[in-house]
Amino acid sequence: PKLADLTLLGSSKLRYFEESLLLPVNNMHSISEGKMMQLLTNDASDNAYQFTEFNKNHLTRVFPSRQKKLRQHSTNFNPVLPWSLGCQIVSMNQQVCDAFVLVNDGRFRANGSCGYVLKPSSMLSMNNNRNVPKTQATWQFKILSGYNLPKTRKKAFAGCVNPRVRITLYDG
Repeated sequence: PKLADLTLLGSSKLRYFEESLLLPVNNMHSISEGKMMQLLTNDASDNAYQFTEFNKNHLTRVFPSRQKKLRQHSTNFNPVLPWSLGCQIVSMNQQVCDAFVLVNDGRFRANGSCGYVLKPSSMLSMNNNRNVPKTQATWQFKILSGYNLPKTRKKAFAGCVNPRVRITLYDG
């Protein structure tokens, strides 16, 4: 029984932070994306901070909502928001290959496709400082190839192609 207590992972729905905080840390808390959004847009402006603090010591799983207004065609939700709140498991609908499935795939490719990503140091620290300094980064992109580039229809610009590149970044 003692070994089972250490290795067994229980599960419960996350309804209120106060109730879930009383459960042991080896209990996984499940919440739908709709309920998560409801908690974050509630009148209490501190819910995002509370969610992040909760995830420092508890395991949280977010799954796609079954509400018809949110998920009509098995589409996916943006996994970056739950990740930025510290949620450890974000379930996706794999039957549809949309932009958010690719974001999910890219997240794990950055870690060698090993199936997990370590918690950021901000989630491991015990200080409760809300003002985490923003870090700046410079990125360089190299275009490797282009195809199906349209030719201009104006005679003055015959032979000139002015392609544009669109890059989308997802950040929490």
